[in-house]
Amino acid sequence: MKNVLIIEAEVEYVKKLENIFEHVADGVNVLAVLSSAEHITQWLSGNTLPGHKQSSRHINCPYKTVVLVSQKNKIIPLPVKDIACFYFNNNILGITMLSNQKYYMSAALDDMEKMLDPYFFFRANRQFLINKVSVVNAERFFARKLAVTLTVDIPATIIISKARSSAFLKWLEGI
Repeated sequence: MKNVLIIEAEVEYVKKLENIFEHVADGVNVLAVLSSAEHITQWLSGNTLPGHKQSSRHINCPYKTVVLVSQKNKIIPLPVKDIACFYFNNNILGITMLSNQKYYMSAALDDMEKMLDPYFFFRANRQFLINKVSVVNAERFFARKLAVTLTVDIPATIIISKARSSAFLKWLEGI
């Protein structure tokens, strides 16, 4: 159902853009066009416009932007953009932040992988899910495997198999 709403919103967005470009071709004031483009952007983001009611149509982001972890009696929200990597160690999911802080939670790495944007997070192997911004480098390791270095301290070396190394390099390039 979410995919249908997103596709419908994209079709409406394209129609509105086509309408704007038709007006530009007719010599309409560019400021009016920019104002219309701003309205479209606000509409797509779900923000209300002055004098408009809140739209019932929201485009829901399919990926998590915050991960909640429990620490003693507190629940701490961790922004996903600040997470360097997730790692599975001794049946516990570890989270290392870009600031090198460490948190722990009981969750499966497979489930976490499905909840995170694959543009930013890559499943390196059975143990690690890494954020693109935390990658310092990757170096050749034996038979076409890669050893990845992150900006943070991690409990083990991240080895990417030769079968996944080309996918990793494409992901790192943003392809």
